[in-house]
Amino acid sequence: MFILPTTLSLITTHHCTAACEHCCFACNPKVTKRIPKENLKSLIDEAALIPTLKLICFTGGECFTLGKELEERVFQAHSLGFRTRCITNGYWAYSEAAAEKKLTDLKNCGLSEINFSTGNFHQKYVKIERILNGVKAAVRNDILTVVNIEICNESFELNNNIFFADPDIKNFIENKKLIIQRNVWIKSDGVKEISHPSSRSRFLEQNKTRCNTVLNVLTVTPDLDLSSCCGLHLEKIGEMKIGNLRNKSLIDILKTTPDDLIKMWIHTDGPEAVLEASRKINPNIDLPLSSTHPCETCLFLYSNKESKKVLAQAALENENYIMDRFLEILSYKIFESEINENIAKNYNNNQYQ
Repeated sequence: MFILPTTLSLITTHHCTAACEHCCFACNPKVTKRIPKENLKSLIDEAALIPTLKLICFTGGECFTLGKELEERVFQAHSLGFRTRCITNGYWAYSEAAAEKKLTDLKNCGLSEINFSTGNFHQKYVKIERILNGVKAAVRNDILTVVNIEICNESFELNNNIFFADPDIKNFIENKKLIIQRNVWIKSDGVKEISHPSSRSRFLEQNKTRCNTVLNVLTVTPDLDLSSCCGLHLEKIGEMKIGNLRNKSLIDILKTTPDDLIKMWIHTDGPEAVLEASRKINPNIDLPLSSTHPCETCLFLYSNKESKKVLAQAALENENYIMDRFLEILSYKIFESEINENIAKNYNNNQYQ
């Protein structure tokens, strides 16, 4: 498979301390499925054999429920030269002292980044005060800190306003020590209504983007399936699965998986462009104009019977364009990687002069 993945995302477990409505992987406290311990360890060793991989992401479910094992795997990844990221709901930050202890230990193990997920659906289970505790401890430990806050028409901003009103948070944002992202919350298997203004439609020109994650992020699920994306609906799109790691290595799967023009096209232009091109061949495709997230569009792309009829044909008709654009992006990625490596080398050399 002709790709240069930069990130290995490990869905360590589907177990979670919360049971958020419309959770993309339907995680909750009753679910126990996880990547087996021995596989979690070996996968990180295998990742070190793929030179383009730079980041190991630990997610879930709730990766912090792994306890000391999480620290061990972060240390392992850091020792092999990877940047490391944890994605969490922050349940463990029940006090400033607890948050400080947890993140000091993880920083000492080599944690580079932490992403906190919060918003209406999360705050039913994890109060905003815990996010505050976690963020402050992370910034104090010089860990790159991101807070992802759900957004939809049903969002109740009062708790978010409490977060933004905190003087430390204001200071962190002003001094670029904290990144705030507002990400749309989309429907999954929940029952509560979720809606968005029409201005968020992915089919408006100003909202169209290519998909940076497909073919760039490799994801391992608790079933040891290897996916070529880390999207919210990856477990619902069979075509994203490129193999299973029970009896094969990461490299084995990448070597034997054929190139995929459709995924390349999604990577270069985004799923909306792919759908619009497919609709020129099959006008019976009704575009999901209410889609507000690329993963929503992607799920429609692969599940709608009318689009599935012509996807392969549309890709073949645009093959030259797709390959040229894909190679252009890969070339830029290689160039950018070399620059960053040279900067890092020069920095390290200067440290010891």
